[in-house]
Amino acid sequence: MFIFDLLRTTYTYCRVKLISLNLFNSRSTDPTKLYHEILSTRLFILLFGVSLIILTTYTSFSPRMTTENIQSPSLSDYEQLQKQYSDTLQCLCAKMSIPYYRFTNIEASFHQVCSSYFTSQEWIDFLLKNGDRNLWPMDVRTSLSAMWYLIAILCDHSVQFFYHAFLEFEVSFIISSTVLSEERIHINIQEAVKEIQQTASNSFLLPLTTIQQTTQINGIMAGTLINYDISESRKPLESFEDVQVIANKYLRNGSTNNCSCLDRESCPMPGGIYLYDVWETDGFFDLNILVPNETFPGLVVDCLPLQMTFASSLECFYNQTCLDTLLSTYSTMFDVEILNQSLPSRFPLTTSIDSIVRELFVENFYIQSSYNSYFNACAPVHCSYNRARRFNSIYIITTLIALYGGLNAAFYIITPYLIDLLLFVKERIFRRDRPQRDENDPFDILRGRISTWLYVTLLTTTMTFITVFTMNASYWTTVTIYSPSEKQYEALYQQYPDTIRCPCTSISNPYESFVQVTLRQHQVCESYFIQPWWYESFDSSLNSSIFISSYFRTLSMLCDITKTTLDDAIRQFSSTTFVSSHVRQKQFIVLQTDQLFSVLKSSVITEFNTIIALINEVLHTNQYISGRQTNILLKKLFSNDSNQARIIATTQAGFDDNGQPCYCSQNPLCNIEPYYQDSTIPGILKYLDLLSDRLGGAGRQQL
Repeated sequence: MFIFDLLRTTYTYCRVKLISLNLFNSRSTDPTKLYHEILSTRLFILLFGVSLIILTTYTSFSPRMTTENIQSPSLSDYEQLQKQYSDTLQCLCAKMSIPYYRFTNIEASFHQVCSSYFTSQEWIDFLLKNGDRNLWPMDVRTSLSAMWYLIAILCDHSVQFFYHAFLEFEVSFIISSTVLSEERIHINIQEAVKEIQQTASNSFLLPLTTIQQTTQINGIMAGTLINYDISESRKPLESFEDVQVIANKYLRNGSTNNCSCLDRESCPMPGGIYLYDVWETDGFFDLNILVPNETFPGLVVDCLPLQMTFASSLECFYNQTCLDTLLSTYSTMFDVEILNQSLPSRFPLTTSIDSIVRELFVENFYIQSSYNSYFNACAPVHCSYNRARRFNSIYIITTLIALYGGLNAAFYIITPYLIDLLLFVKERIFRRDRPQRDENDPFDILRGRISTWLYVTLLTTTMTFITVFTMNASYWTTVTIYSPSEKQYEALYQQYPDTIRCPCTSISNPYESFVQVTLRQHQVCESYFIQPWWYESFDSSLNSSIFISSYFRTLSMLCDITKTTLDDAIRQFSSTTFVSSHVRQKQFIVLQTDQLFSVLKSSVITEFNTIIALINEVLHTNQYISGRQTNILLKKLFSNDSNQARIIATTQAGFDDNGQPCYCSQNPLCNIEPYYQDSTIPGILKYLDLLSDRLGGAGRQQL
């Protein structure tokens, strides 16, 4: 009974307290006012309680994005986070630039021909000794030793270029302020390797192409005599005879037009052997009559050994029967193992050597990368990621505490007015009488006026003070705009140029992602004057036509080589990385891009001119004999005391720019004016030096 009475007493006490609870107690004895205060208290408790329930429910069930941080994460930590929060995970690296050699190793396998016995000196010497016989110039044996010597050289230099290029790759850097994913690392490596390989290939091929074309244009005699031959014409009663250099002409099988290396870039013919004696043809070879006894698949004979090498394939040297047939035509035998067809290769048997050289003889790349090594080199300081969380008790409590004061104040103010409004509505509805006040009481009127004046005065003074203070006070606030557009950035930069900062998602970007470079050459490089049909249309039987044709061929070569050089420079520029941790203003980007490209262009032009000048000096200094006899004249001098004779070389004579006599062996710019059908061609000079005859002349002549 005691417990029951205690509970009942407690209940009665609490009920009375709740019923009489007055949070708006004004110490008034007016029953009506007390009644209003108690009603306001009950409405306040109701509104406040319902609001707390709603807020608690909302904050409990609504997801909240929180940023989590992990200090010095391990690789396993990163991989786990990458699986769960790949969209928002960011791990700042302690080191932003990491050399590739720290986590990458590259090896390569080369075409088997480079390690075969065909590139040995013994094989090359065998071909040279056994091929040193009286053979037809288009016989494949005349050029085969030169072809394999070139392949051996190309193999050696390709390997050197490859390892030099990838040495540069290994010391280059991957730049990122955050840890890159393993997939992104692999993509970066593949792109970098592809770029390095392309650069190495272009750097390797450009000198070869330049040498081949300058040699062809200047008409340098090949020791194989496939492009030029010599003939003698002795004058009566004289102790010497002229040795004429004549350009060989080939009427190829199935063709009605002669092909001459004098005025054609190339005269490819099937590689065959001719087992019958050589007779005099005055430099004209009709291959419809001169039929080879045997042709070999993949072998092509051309004007120069380098052209022959590039045009041929290794097909015959994979076939034992083909190789045995070839070796059977030599005076001595040589035991050499054929290339192995069963070895895996990305080059088919019929692939031209030119295509293999362009790939630097590389069969396969073996790229080994250690993501663990990259991660350790990056050494992330911390990782941050965003995650959605519900039922976070700390967040719920802090939110309710933060809102408690505002809700309490708001409800405390509006609750009495709500009660008054409700009672007013109730009174109007039920038309209950209310006690009337004497509205004409002078004391109340005076008190109301004084209160009004005081209220207006204080309000006006306060608002004026607040307005003046707010207008003169400076407040620094940080405004964040996520994923802004270019227009938004430009507008913000105009307003806040000193304080705007826009961090980049990627701090390193290739120039090709935002810069496009277009090459436009001189109009002559797009004209008909450099087309083969134009410069091959001149009558080569006229001596003057040789120089005119050669002049336009030189222009064509220079256009091609400069375009290749500049295209490669543009490609290198486009792959160059622009590094910045935040967005740069447009004018800064334009200025830096122009400066970088200007430096690159100047460097490329200087390098190109240096190469051309070096080739010019080498050819001039070595006094190679041109088939056009523009620099050297050959004569056969007979001795009066014996039947012996010897070949002597005399240099051509001409005039320099000042009209003074000069000799080709001394002055590379020695020249004469050419005539075409008894007319001088203005603006064109025939230089008597080899490369100067073409490159120097084209550089100094007028268009």
